[in-house]
Amino acid sequence: MDAQALGRYLRQSREARELTLEDAEQALRIRRRVLESFELGDFNIPDMSVVQIRGFIRNYARFLGLDEQKMVDYYEAVRLAETYGPPRGGKYANRGKGKGGKKKKRDTQPVPSVAVPVAARSITDTDPSLPPVPITLVEQRKSGGGIFNLLLRLLVAGAALSVIVFVAVQLLDEGNGLNTNGGDILGELPPSPTHTPPPQITPAALLPTLPPEPVAGSNYTGSGVLVNLAVTQRTWLSIETDGVHEDAEKRSRGRQSKIWALKTGGEREENRG
Repeated sequence: MDAQALGRYLRQSREARELTLEDAEQALRIRRRVLESFELGDFNIPDMSVVQIRGFIRNYARFLGLDEQKMVDYYEAVRLAETYGPPRGGKYANRGKGKGGKKKKRDTQPVPSVAVPVAARSITDTDPSLPPVPITLVEQRKSGGGIFNLLLRLLVAGAALSVIVFVAVQLLDEGNGLNTNGGDILGELPPSPTHTPPPQITPAALLPTLPPEPVAGSNYTGSGVLVNLAVTQRTWLSIETDGVHEDAEKRSRGRQSKIWALKTGGEREENRG
């Protein structure tokens, strides 16, 4: 197995669980750049030791629901392969042999034999030797998310319906209040005025009523003509008997009485009362 295949397997396991690097960073307290480096197949972190990297891989595998020990073993295989490289062979394999087919002795460090699983790549370029990603939890999470989304939609629909009912009730109450207030206002208005015809004014009503004065009967002897006048304004009075002009004078306003004793021949007797 190479580092790229291990990194892809970690990334695909995380995506199958619908998790993000932010989720892993908050849960594991591992910096995001380290997790990104793991998923890219780069397990050589300059400021970390092998022990720290091994612990991070173990924690990340536990977070993804993978076999911790198997992921650590894969990491060890990748690290040894990068350290010692693949076994050498070919035409230079017998260069160290001397004459007579004897091999020269060298003080070389023995290379530990590590069984590195190497398998043909599939179309998706995923190492077949890696265990399949469990999808049971993913399906459960999707089903749980579907139920949660359904409940959330029901709550939102109920809240919207409640708001609509509340607004409708408020509008109905306002309409009833307007009708009631309109009736009260009409009751408070004064009654409409009725047309009353103006009083008929007669000329006599315009004239001032003067108090009656006593008739000057004490001075009237029964001879002649007694005239009582009620003068409302200055006037000219003319007296004639049998076509003969007897008297003419001006009269002022007021109640007056005068006696004319008219005789033939133009003689007259006047008695003022």
